[in-house]
Amino acid sequence: IQKEIQIKNKNIEDSINYAKKIQGALLPDFSLFTNYFPQSFVFYKPRDVVSGDLPWFYVKDEWIYIAAIDCTGHGVPGALLSFVAYFLLNNAVSQFNDPSPSKILNLLNENVRHTLKQENNKSENHDGMDIALCKINHKNLYMEYAGAHRPLFLLRQNELTEYKGDRRAIGGLLTSRKTERSFNNYNIKLKKRDKIFLFTDGLTDQLGGPYGRKYTANRVKDLILENKNYEMQEIQSIIQNDFTNWHKGTRQLDDLLMIGIEL
Repeated sequence: IQKEIQIKNKNIEDSINYAKKIQGALLPDFSLFTNYFPQSFVFYKPRDVVSGDLPWFYVKDEWIYIAAIDCTGHGVPGALLSFVAYFLLNNAVSQFNDPSPSKILNLLNENVRHTLKQENNKSENHDGMDIALCKINHKNLYMEYAGAHRPLFLLRQNELTEYKGDRRAIGGLLTSRKTERSFNNYNIKLKKRDKIFLFTDGLTDQLGGPYGRKYTANRVKDLILENKNYEMQEIQSIIQNDFTNWHKGTRQLDDLLMIGIEL
């Protein structure tokens, strides 16, 4: 029995490690990312071998689309949903001329529900994703943003502005009682040296510290403001070290993703 268990565990481990290689192929080419934004970072820390969080990057004409995606769950189920998110996002951007982030999220919402058969009243599939999506023209210094449960932080000199995403997810079952509105689309004029931050709730919801409390978005804000004059890679290091110290001795609860961009 022990031998049989060892063989099964080995097969499962090999299978998940192979899945990690496949998921790794979906990750953006970070060298391409830094070609457009030399002062940028991606803090990516799956809870398990494979992840339900996914950074996404797409270049179309003069526009650069960037997203921090947080799929339901983590591990293998989350990773399967990340494949759905990746291909549906690529399809949404490629079939329209310069679509706005809100248009992309509206289309993604419809297509996730269709793909997971959530339009059926008898469906019990509640899965979906949260996402922060921005569209940047780095030459004209202009950005559009839309979010599903996820915010965008913009640091300009000494001031940090939070653009809140809509309080709804992508996907999930339809309810006859609610009429869904289009996702809000923010139009933001940028300036040189502006810093932009996108992140999933694996960062802010992590329990730790002396009282076992959440890390919180306010703590992220404070760290960014306290270190506003540092280069982006230094800010990344500060946040990573602070997060590691925060949950020292406790298990990481969820996948984690944070993207930082400096214009």
